[in-house]
Amino acid sequence: MGPGVQLVPARDAGLPALEPVDAAVAEVLAWVDSVAADHPRIGLLGFSQGGSMALQLLRARPAAFAFAVSLSGFVVPGVTDSRDEAVAAVRPRVFLGHADLDPVIPAEATARTQAWAAANTTVTDRAYAGLPHAVSVAELSDVAAFIDGA
Repeated sequence: MGPGVQLVPARDAGLPALEPVDAAVAEVLAWVDSVAADHPRIGLLGFSQGGSMALQLLRARPAAFAFAVSLSGFVVPGVTDSRDEAVAAVRPRVFLGHADLDPVIPAEATARTQAWAAANTTVTDRAYAGLPHAVSVAELSDVAAFIDGA
């Protein structure tokens, strides 16, 4: 998503409604399906709401992606079906990067995401001291190493 484009309203940071997120996931998966024949290995990477989208795409198709990277993102609450059990059965590789001074993503959303990832994925979880709602050079270096190992 480019500047100014939002998956959910900013006021819902960390607690968006599930239905609009799932609708966006369906649109992204339709696009993925249209290019998958030319790209047999697809990884997911997103920042903020894009990080949430990466995790929600993984929930939709846990075995379809080589990895998911969520930077200052969060797992969307409210899933009551079997998606998380399907993720846990696959235990896909996930990188979580989060800032300790993030004024946008609530600490509760970060904690919820860490617990979800620990329970359902093979997670690499990194916190970055002194970082606001941003991506640092150190974080990008860690992401590059994570992707190289995927």
